[in-house]
Parts: sequence; structure tokens; C-alpha cells
Amino acid sequence: MKVFIKGTSKVVSLDNSNYLASGGEGKIYVKNDTVYKICEDSSKMIPEGKISELSVLTDPHIIKPQQILADSKNVNIGYTLNYVKDAYTLCQTFTKAFRTRNNIKPDTILELVKQIQKTIQHVHSHNILIVDLNEFNFLVDDKFKEVYFIDVNSYQTPHYPAMAIMESIRDRHNHKFSKLTDWFSFGIISFQMFIGIHPYKGKHPTYTDLDSRMLHNVSVFNTEVGYPAAACQPFSVIPDAYLQWYKAIFDKGERLPPPDTHGAVIVIVPTVKVVGGKALTIDKLQEFSNPIMGYYYSSCREVIVNSKNIFVDKRQYDNPHEKVTIGFTKTNSPIAAWIDNNYVKLKDIINNTDIPFICSGTKIMDFDGRLYVQNGMNIIEIQLTEIKNKILASPYIVANVLEQSTKFFNGVIVQNLFDAYYVSIFPQTKQCQQVALRELDGLRVIDAKYDNKFLIVVVADKKGHYNRFTFHFKDDWKSYEVTEKKNVTYMGINFVVLDNGLCVHIDEDENIEIFNKLSNTKVINDDIVDQDMLLYHKGAQVLFTKDNGLYSMSMKKP
Repeated sequence: MKVFIKGTSKVVSLDNSNYLASGGEGKIYVKNDTVYKICEDSSKMIPEGKISELSVLTDPHIIKPQQILADSKNVNIGYTLNYVKDAYTLCQTFTKAFRTRNNIKPDTILELVKQIQKTIQHVHSHNILIVDLNEFNFLVDDKFKEVYFIDVNSYQTPHYPAMAIMESIRDRHNHKFSKLTDWFSFGIISFQMFIGIHPYKGKHPTYTDLDSRMLHNVSVFNTEVGYPAAACQPFSVIPDAYLQWYKAIFDKGERLPPPDTHGAVIVIVPTVKVVGGKALTIDKLQEFSNPIMGYYYSSCREVIVNSKNIFVDKRQYDNPHEKVTIGFTKTNSPIAAWIDNNYVKLKDIINNTDIPFICSGTKIMDFDGRLYVQNGMNIIEIQLTEIKNKILASPYIVANVLEQSTKFFNGVIVQNLFDAYYVSIFPQTKQCQQVALRELDGLRVIDAKYDNKFLIVVVADKKGHYNRFTFHFKDDWKSYEVTEKKNVTYMGINFVVLDNGLCVHIDEDENIEIFNKLSNTKVINDDIVDQDMLLYHKGAQVLFTKDNGLYSMSMKKP
């Protein structure tokens, strides 16, 4: 496909290798760090006048329409945008598990909140409203230093009104959009950034839906509201000026701009002693000086990672990188792997030696002791070979993907191929199964995890609701069972599959689900269980990490 950049003589050729995603207005391509948004229906093209009115926004965090694209008949069919590479959707940063894995501190969140607030002030200073200020319209860079505003074409400018807003951030007390309704929406998403839950989620005995909770100003500050507090950050992470503002807008129905002063974050986390519950026996196995970021087990070798150190069978080694992942050789030597300046780095942890390996990469993940890297349109499995006390690394192309539309999650790769979703799963070395999941078509994948024939995917639908799909694949990989739970509270994905094939899952209501088939699920309700227990396994034994501790979990005998 060829597109013409209006006002210039430049012609750009786009093909499938440039494809990034599909949206309600058309398709999105990336080439040479420029995004090309193409409207399939030219009637949905943003008017040139609105692009002109948006041009006054000069903050570099605002990804606004730039140049207009036309077809061979000079009909406007799209526009260019700046490209934000390797970014996360803002909602991914809400969950405690994501923050632990990426070592995100409360001060980091505060800086991101301040940046969003400053950029909104810039938008408002030009008599423009954001209106649909929801968590899907922001991207966070992979260093967690910058927040970018996207879907800017939907903003309300002086001569072009906004037409839609997501229900989760709509102000039920005002029927006209204004700066104050924008600030109310900002309050919703910034509260989620600080705490990890929507301020009107949780359960209340009388007001059971979002509309009634908002209309009656019944937020999580209300003592009658129950919510998964252990899976959230404590209210003490919120600077006092923001905390008082949240209580005013959420519980008192006041409409005020946010505070201009920003205090430092002082986190007072109560010490929680994990003990057994009514149905479960909990035993503490180890405790460390820093929160645990990952647990790995391979044939009797145990590796535990925190921000400072890596522990191999309880022996302490330095952690070489803040975003390290772990693979194993055939003799179970643990290898640290990470991406540095778009190149893969490998280190033999025990011998503290770098492993020579020249391979560019943009994303990396571990699964079942193996390491996988995205290298352009190739998915590479890193082959680790031990020869005469040396570890050698070599690349093996195990799958091909579209470079721009591929996302790495926990144990699974997800591709959006022209609004249809395909997953790449790696059940054995040098093997890849690519499966189309038509149940996800037209939805937005937020999170996913795969383990031993089970896949859980959290999506956002067009109304902004989070829905959870659970897939169980058959041996032929061509068929599967699937269940869907609609409108869940997104708290991350927390499950593990034991060596005996049992799946142990902590759901959004903090119940434990145990099943080997989706049609045969046992539910355990125990007050001791919370989403802050990040599940792992050691053979057929259930383990979990919580803050600085490693624990085992088992059913009490009747």
C-alpha cells in the first residue's frame, strides 16, 4: 500500500511487516519510527481543521496527529504520529505483581502522576479538553520515566466536540464536559496508579454497581466497602494533599482541580504476619532483606531473585541488572539474561562470567527454564551448551512474527494480526505452537500468562470493562476449552500449574480455584488468601512469595 504525505512529494510504502494494530477507525503501521494511522472508511478521518486546532499542543508527551496522509486520488485517509517504542499501557502498572517484577517504587508513581497532571494543565491552557481520560489512552515508557498521551484525535477542541467517554471515568454528577470533569477522570486513573484499584470498585452491601457507587459517593474510603487491600498499595503511599483531594471528590462529591503541591511519598506499610488459615497451612521457608522479584526452580536447583541479589540454592550472588530473567543449561547452571541497548546480555551466575553472545533483541522472556528473544520478525530460543566447563550460547529461530504487533507476556507471545489474535506457545525446546484465539478478536489484550496447557488472558472490551478468559489446550493444540468471566477487577494474573497437572489460581475475589479441567473446579475460600501472594511451584508443591518472604501452601487435612 502506498500513501502520500500531503504538502510534500513524499510517498510511503507500507506492508504487513509494518503492521502494528487495528482500531475502531482503521489500521496502524510503523515505519522508521513514524506511526501511520490509516482510516479504512475515509468518513472517519479526523477533519483537517481539528488537526490544526490540536497543533497548539506542544508538550512532547502528547502524541498528536502530525502530517495528513492521502491516497492516489488525494482523498484524506489518515495521518502520522510520533512512535512510542517498547511502552506499556498505563493500566499494566496498576498491579502490585507488575510493580514488584519491575522494581517500581511509590516515588516513581508519584513522578508519573505529576507528569500527567502537568500535561493536562498544558492541554487545558489551550482551551482543549481531553474528555475520554481513561487508562488505555496513556503509554508508559519501559524505564517508567515518561507518560505519553495517545488517542489525541478524540480530544474536544474549540470547534470539534468530543463524542464518547469510557464509563469507568465518566462523572455521574455532571452532564457537560469541562476541565473539572477532566480532573475527576484524572482522579480516577491517578488513584489507580497510587493504590492499584478503581476508587469505586470493591463491594458495598447496598450499592452494588458502578453507577450507584458514583452517584452516592461511596468509594473505597467508605468503611462499609470491602476490597482486596493486601493486593493494593496502602493509602499511606498517597501524599496527603492528594489524599485529601481524593476524599473530597470521591466521597463528598466536590469538583476541584488537584493540588499544586506535591509532597514526598512516605510509605508506612504495616507488618503482616502470614499464618495458616481455616483451610490452608502456610509455612515460611525463607526471608530476604529485599522484596522477591522472581522464583525459579529446575531439577532440584532453586533460584530466587530480588533487586540486589540472586540466590542459588541459598548462596548469594550479585544481581547484574534490574530487569533480569533466568534460564538454565542442561546441567541446571542458572544463567542471567537481560536486554541492554537492544542487545542480549548473558551471565553465568555461579562463575560470575559473561557469556559471549552477539544478538540484538527488543524483548526477552523465560519459560520452563528456556530463554526467548524477539529479534525483528524472528523469535529466537537461546541454546545454552556446556563444553569443557564453558557455557556457549547460540540462537535458534523457533518462530516468525510481525515485528510491531507482537507482545511478550508471562510464558506466551501474543500477536494482533489485523484485529485477530494469535498466541505463540513453546511447549518444548525448538518447538512453537501458534494458535488463533477467535474469542479475543476485536478486544484489547492487557495481560496474559501460560503454563502447561493453561492460558489466562485479561482483555478490555470496547466499554472499558476487564474480562478474563481461561483456555485449556488439548494435546493436538488445535482445540481447547475456554471460559470467560466478565467485568472483573483487574488485579493481575496469578496462577501456577503443578507437575501433576493441577492448576492453582487466585481469582479477583481472592478465592483459590483448583482444577485440571475447566468444568471441574474446586473453590477454596480462606481469609488468609490475597492477591499479594504470587504463586510459584516446586514440582507438585505450591509456593508463593509475599514481600520479602518465600512460603509453601498446602491444604489442611480433614
